[in-house]
Amino acid sequence: MVVFLRVLLAGIAGLAAGFFWMSDARELAGLAAFMGVCFLLKTRFRVFKVLLNVALGGAAIFIALGGMVLAYQYVATQKQTPRPQADSLATSHLTPHFETDSLRIEYEPEHYRQGAAAASVAFSVHRRQWADSRQNQYRGRLAVSESHFTDSRRRRETLHDPFYNGNYTDYWRQIYMEVAHADLKKLPKVYQMFDSLRLKNRLRSVEFADAVVSCVQDIPYVLLHEHTCAEIDSMYPAYRELHQQSACVPGIRFGLQSPSEFIFNLKGDCDTRVVLLYNLLSHYGYDVAILVSEHYGHSVLGLCAPARGHFVPYHGKKYYVWETTQTGYPLGEIDPSFSEMKYWEVALASRH
Repeated sequence: MVVFLRVLLAGIAGLAAGFFWMSDARELAGLAAFMGVCFLLKTRFRVFKVLLNVALGGAAIFIALGGMVLAYQYVATQKQTPRPQADSLATSHLTPHFETDSLRIEYEPEHYRQGAAAASVAFSVHRRQWADSRQNQYRGRLAVSESHFTDSRRRRETLHDPFYNGNYTDYWRQIYMEVAHADLKKLPKVYQMFDSLRLKNRLRSVEFADAVVSCVQDIPYVLLHEHTCAEIDSMYPAYRELHQQSACVPGIRFGLQSPSEFIFNLKGDCDTRVVLLYNLLSHYGYDVAILVSEHYGHSVLGLCAPARGHFVPYHGKKYYVWETTQTGYPLGEIDPSFSEMKYWEVALASRH
């Protein structure tokens, strides 16, 4: 009977270890696995009995301290100001560029491992035509699978809300890092399109970056809000003018869409665009950053490359600003309304 109980408890610990490992709780997974070994060996070797008691005591302390920290964060959260917004009234001067997009769902065969049957995969496809800052013309298809869109939306909607300690940049760094990292491998069709475009036009490094960024600049500007558009209008009356200029999409957690979501529906404001471009240019090996400003309530792309104009210094490097919400802005230029660089900080950098 004792042996049966030991094996049962060891099995439960093993299942717990597997669950924690799948949930990315590596420390808890290791603790559960260690406890399972101790359950199996504690009667044969006295040292394992001692270790098991230590592990159980440590787990109890860990759980108690974790509960106290969570309780403190919850109380502090109730007292703090609301979550900071990534886009503010400073963007109300923007005149968005509108163009009708051809959006449709296409089905393409996707072959899995050898021996498995081929399956049709649904893709959202947008046929785009745009010009870079030097008026070079490009065309291509932006496409993402419906399954990647669904998975990315679910991940973002269930993403843990970081504790806001008053540091605007640090708060958004955590969110951008999670959203960007989760979508790095979900844009193969987009990478294929830009690969073909670079090869066909024989684009050099900065020229290719210009082609990628201008493709996103050309997409119509759409405001994303956590609240309804009416609630935003009542909270911030100056938003009414901006809502008359561009579309408004309510109920979007963090006011942000992941790269896969943005490619799926082409609806996004400043930080949604910047996170997508951060992923795209990181994929191609550029030293790229997400620049944010609490003062302006705005975010832009930053690129460490030979350029002139406005930049943000960071770890001994210069990240030149790149506006993503309007067409025609080259690297290093920014609207005078946002041009005080002391108000800008690096939230996330691909190399640091």
